[in-house]
Formats: sequence, structure tokens, C-alpha cells
Amino acid sequence: MRCGGVIRILVTAVTVPILAGAVVAEEKRTRVLDPREPQLVLHYDFFGVEDGRVSDASGQKHDGQLVGGEIVPGRRRPAVAFAGAGSITVTEGAETLDFVSRTLSVGARCKPASADGVIISVGDQVNGFSLYLKNGIPHFSVRADGKLTTVAGSEVAGTDRWVHLFGTIDAKGNITLVSNGWPVSTKPGRPLADVPAEPMCVGADYGEPAGEYTGPQHWHGLIESVRLYWGVVDRVSDSEELGDWADLPGCGCNR
Repeated sequence: MRCGGVIRILVTAVTVPILAGAVVAEEKRTRVLDPREPQLVLHYDFFGVEDGRVSDASGQKHDGQLVGGEIVPGRRRPAVAFAGAGSITVTEGAETLDFVSRTLSVGARCKPASADGVIISVGDQVNGFSLYLKNGIPHFSVRADGKLTTVAGSEVAGTDRWVHLFGTIDAKGNITLVSNGWPVSTKPGRPLADVPAEPMCVGADYGEPAGEYTGPQHWHGLIESVRLYWGVVDRVSDSEELGDWADLPGCGCNR
């Protein structure tokens, strides 16, 4: 009995963690992670940038490295200016940004100086997403296990004009593009199914593109207040949060 008990303990110690890990991995692929309230997990406000290090104001320590851009005055706060080169790549804590089966909201205020360019990207042509301008039209593309879903606006984001853009993935997998606080396009899709191959990047999309374009699509213009939330930021239930982010107090968001 004692010998058998020892064997059972050894088997349990070896096999249970492995099985538990497999179950957790499978759950992450099938169960959508959706917090009750949006959780800010990355915020680049561009205050105190030193030696290219961009601090994460969310407190989650997802700092980035700025290359080829400069910090300039923005609409009301500092912004990063790109002139068709450079980017910010998340370098600290990137492994803790778990995008698998997540609801999310991601975007920024921006002032484009060109009709084409990536605002924020993650991943590649298998799993990832990208918020970008194409021929002046805002787009949000999401790829899950290679399946592409793209939503696009109906109006051109004019050059040298500020606009607040973000994309969301909700608990049902719906993909939505939001412009100045107003949802402008929604399609059924899926959350990311596996860990993206490329880290989060601001101002470009290196490697295989996550959106419907070729090349890195470097940004021309200003980008301000980059934010990533777990969960969906809603214009009604999260009006105060959105009003601050979009710089439209009370979310009296302009159409």
C-alpha cells in the first residue's frame, strides 16, 4: 500500500500539471476572455520619453522603444511625429500582452499627413490586427487562424485634421471600427486564435502584414494617446473614459 501510494503521488506530480496546462491552452482557444469593464493595459501618452523609451502610463509596464520619430506638441498633449519612417515597438512585457481569445479596444488620436499608413499593428497574416488608413479611409483588419475580417469607414480622414480612431473585438467576435466615438462599420469575425508572431507596433507593420496592404506602410503625421484595453469601450456605458481618450468631453463625439 505504501509503495502504491508513492507511485500514485509521483504519477500525480508528473502528469497533472501537464494535463492542466493542456486544458488551459485549449480553454484559451475556445473561451472568449471578456472583462465586465474595460481594463487599460497599455497607454502611451508620450510624456517623459527619454532615449527613445516610451513609458506605459497604464501602469502595466508595457514600455516601447521609439525609433525614427520625434515627440512634438499634439492636440492637447504630446504626440509622436513620423515622416514615413520609424515606429514604436513594445519591448517591455510584450509577452504579457495575451491577445488570444480576447475582447479588446485599440486605437489613438491621429493627424495624418498622408492618405496611407498604419497607426497600430500586431501580428501577421495568420493572427493579428491592424488599424490603418488606406486611400484616406480608416480600416480595421483582424486575422484569426488566417481568416481576414476588415471593416472600413465611409468617409476620408482628411490630412492635417485630428481624428480619433479605434477598433474593437467583442465577445461574439464582432469587429467594429469607431471614428470620433461613433461606430461606423461592424462585421462578424473572430478574436485572435493564437499568439501573434509580431509584437505590437505603432506607426508601421513589419513582417507579414496584418492588414490589406503590402510593405510596412509607415505613418506620416502625428499620433497621440495610444491605448489598448481588454474589453470593449462603449460610447454609452464608458462615455467618461471615451470622452477623455477621444478628447471629446462627455463624449459629445462629432459625427
